[in-house]
Amino acid sequence: MPADRRDSSRHGRRRAAVLAGLLLGWQAGVLAGPAGADGDRFIHVVDSGDTLIGLADRYLGDARKWTELQRINQVADPRRLPPGLRIRIPLSWIPTRPAKVRVIAASGTVRLGDTPLRPGTQLDEAARVVTGADGRATLELDDGSRVALPPDSVVEVSRLRVFARALLQDAVLRIERGGADASVAPNHNGVGRFEMRTRTMITGVRGTRFEVEASGAESRSTVLEGRVTVAARRGSQEVPDGFGIAVGPGGRLAPPRPLQAAPILQPLPARIYAPSLNVAWQPAPGATAWRVSVSRDSARTEPIWSATMREPHATPAGLPHGRLYLSVRAIGADGFAGYPAVAPLDVKLEPAAPFTLEPGARTRHHGSAITLQWAAVANASRYEIELARDAGCAPVEARETTAEVSWQVPLAPGDWWWRIRSLDADGEPGPWSAVLPFSISPAAPAAAVTGDDGAVLRLGWGVDTTVAKPAAYRLQLADDPRFAHVLADLRSTEGEAAVPRPPAGDYWVRVARIEPDGATSPYSAPQRIALPAYLRDAAGNPVRATDAPVRHGG
Repeated sequence: MPADRRDSSRHGRRRAAVLAGLLLGWQAGVLAGPAGADGDRFIHVVDSGDTLIGLADRYLGDARKWTELQRINQVADPRRLPPGLRIRIPLSWIPTRPAKVRVIAASGTVRLGDTPLRPGTQLDEAARVVTGADGRATLELDDGSRVALPPDSVVEVSRLRVFARALLQDAVLRIERGGADASVAPNHNGVGRFEMRTRTMITGVRGTRFEVEASGAESRSTVLEGRVTVAARRGSQEVPDGFGIAVGPGGRLAPPRPLQAAPILQPLPARIYAPSLNVAWQPAPGATAWRVSVSRDSARTEPIWSATMREPHATPAGLPHGRLYLSVRAIGADGFAGYPAVAPLDVKLEPAAPFTLEPGARTRHHGSAITLQWAAVANASRYEIELARDAGCAPVEARETTAEVSWQVPLAPGDWWWRIRSLDADGEPGPWSAVLPFSISPAAPAAAVTGDDGAVLRLGWGVDTTVAKPAAYRLQLADDPRFAHVLADLRSTEGEAAVPRPPAGDYWVRVARIEPDGATSPYSAPQRIALPAYLRDAAGNPVRATDAPVRHGG
C-alpha cells in the first residue's frame, strides 16, 4: 500500500476511535495544572508535588481551607495526591478581582453600544461589541487570550475577572449573533474559566483554540486545539481537537463531526508588490466551500480580510504593508470549517509608488521624444521606470533608474504604456504604479514656399510616409511671429496648400497635424518667409518675363 494511503488510513482509524470514544462518554486526561471550568466548578489536574494545602493557598488564598477541598473531592491523603487527579473547586469559593479586555484591532464598522470602537480601547465587564457587515475586531485579555469577532456579530462580555491569587482568567462571553474565534491561554499557563455562550450552548475551554457560532436557534462549536466541554439543555459533551459539535433548536447535542483536513495551497510569490493577489488551492473531497482570511498574525486573531468562497480560489484585496498570513479552511457538507492551511504573505507596499504627472493616461503627444514626470516620494532614494508597447509591460522596450523626478526618452510614434516604482535606500522596490497608456504621433512638419507667381502663394511641407498619415493638416499664415494677426487659416489633406499672395514683406507660416480622432498637434515652429515686390501693370497683375514675374528693381 502506498505511504500516503497508509497515512490516510491510520488517520481515518484514529478519528473513528476518537469518535467512538466520544459517543461512549470517554474523556481523556489533560496536562497537569489549571484546566478550566466544568459548570460551576474550576478544575485543577494534579501535578507531581501538589498538595491540598498548596492548592487551597494558591486558589482560595487560605491554606486552612484544605479540609473543605478534601471533603468535596473525597481525598484520602491531602499530602499525597496522585498525578492526573482532577481536583474540583467551586468557582464561588475563589476570590477574584476585576480585569480588563483591550481592543487590539478594529476595522470597518465596530461599535461599543452607540460609540465607534477604536484600537487601544479598554473594555469593562458588560461591554457589548457590535461588528457591522464590514466590521472586524480583536479583543485581548490580561493573560494574552484573544477573541476575534467576524462581521455581523454581537458579543457581550458577561464576566471579566481574574483569580486574585492564581491570576488565571475568569471570563464569560455571550454571543448574541455571529461568532467568535478564541485563542486561549497562549502562554500555556493554564485556564481559569473561559466560556463562550449562545442561546442554546455553553462552550467551556479545556484547551487553547476553538470557535463558536450562533445562527438563529442553532449553535456550533469547532475545536482546533485542546478540548472543550459543550453543555446544552439536553446534555453535555467533551469535544477534543479535530471535531465540531452542533446544538439544534431543541437543545439536543448532535454527535461530534470530524473536521476537514487543511487544504493544499498553490505556491505563493515570495514577495507581493500590490495590495491584492490571487490565491488558489487544491479542491478536496467533501468540501463544499472554503473560508479564506488574511490576518496580521499566524494565529489568525487579527483578521483584516475574509470571505467564503464556493470555488477553490480567491482574491484578497486591501492588504496593508508588512508580514501577513493567509488562511484557507475547507467547509464540509455539515457546515463545519476544518483545519487551516496557513501561509505567510510578504506584502511590500513601501516605498509607495510615485504619483504620476506626465504623460497622463490616454493622452496623445507629438514629437520624437517625451518627458516622463512624477512627484517625489519622501522615503525613496531612486525610481525605476519601464516603457512597453502593451499593457502587460512585456517585453520592456525601455527602462531607466534615476534619482530625478523626470526622464526624457526618445520614442517612435505609436501606442505606449509606462509605469514607475520607488526604490528604498537598499535598492529594494515598492509596488509599481498603475500602467498608464499614452500615444506618440509625429511632430507637425515645417512649411516652406514652393511656388509664387505673384498672385498665388503655394506652401508645402514634407510628408513622412513611414508614419501614420493624419486626417488633415492645418496651415496658418500671419504677418507677425506670434500669429496675433492671422492672414490665412485653412485645412489640407495633402502636403501643400495655396493662399492669395499678400503684398511684399516678411510673413510667418506654421503647420499642425489633425489626427483621425480630432486631436490637434502643437504647431510647428513658425517659419519666416520674405516675399519680394514684383513689377505690376496698370491692372495690378505681375509683369512676367518668360514664365516668372519680374521683381521690382530687378
